Amino acid sequence: MAAVLIVPEAWLERLRDLITRERLPISAASDGQGDVIVIDGDPPKSECGERELRVGGRLACQTGKAVASRLGVSPRKLRPLLDLFQIKVRACEWGCF
Repeated sequence: MAAVLIVPEAWLERLRDLITRERLPISAASDGQGDVIVIDGDPPKSECGERELRVGGRLACQTGKAVASRLGVSPRKLRPLLDLFQIKVRACEWGCF
């Protein structure tokens, strides 16, 4: 079963296009329960967590690896998602992102 990424309605179409283009094994929805939730509207550079990605936020490398694992993708496959949501990886240890 594919992991589910919950996003605000305004992001849903762009995310679905990205999932198709990148052939990611992820489903997208705008409500319900999911493996990871995208939050929009927080102050810029807010810290992202393992279950919550924040548009325009920051993500530690180790947390990024945990998010990738939760979504069932490699860290390199997570990169396009992070780019879409303008999330910057900080303290990257291995160049995965």
